[in-house]
Formats: sequence, structure tokens, C-alpha cells
Amino acid sequence: GGYDGRGVWMLRADELDAFLADYGGAPLVLEPKLALDQEVAVLVARTPSGHTATWPVLETVQVDGMCDEVFLPAPIEPSLAERAAQVATEVAALTGAVGVLAIELFIVDGEVLIN
Repeated sequence: GGYDGRGVWMLRADELDAFLADYGGAPLVLEPKLALDQEVAVLVARTPSGHTATWPVLETVQVDGMCDEVFLPAPIEPSLAERAAQVATEVAALTGAVGVLAIELFIVDGEVLIN
């Protein structure tokens, strides 16, 4: 394994066990490397009583791990935009959040995944 251009330590699956056996640092977040079609986000507002509203889905364009551009509305199929808004609303409800949240999502093979 080694660092990629964004400062993220990358491992192959066959290197994970050896890495974890010797690791004694801070808590880790492990995530699979996905072939992303797009990165999108949904702003969702939720009241204390549970009412929600979403803004149009936006696309974020990442350069070296940082958001470089935003396209509003996101150039995605209406069904994906609807699913993204639904996922964002579900996240707000499941977490009991109150206020405005930005839910980051990945589009992979026509599926909406939570980042």
C-alpha cells in the first residue's frame, strides 16, 4: 500500500490483514474503491416535528479530493434525482437531525450510495 495523490493511504485487499496486525494508530475508516459515475449532494431541511424539504440535487466535481465545481441542477436522470432526494430525506429522519444537512452521495452503476 501507499498514499495516493490526495493523501489517502491505499491498500489492496490482500494487504489489509497484515496492515491491521501492525496498526496501532487512530481509528480508521475503511471504504472500498468504487468506480464512481458521479458525486452528487442533496441539501435537506428537517424541522423538529419531522417535516422535510429538499433542494435540487447538485453534482460536485472533485479534483485531488476537493470540490472544484458544482453543477445545479445535477445532470442526472430524473429518477436518480428523485432517489437521491429520497435517500437524503431518509438520512435526516433516521438520524433525527434538525436543521439543514448536506448529504453527499455517489452514483455507481445507476445506484445511489451514501458517502
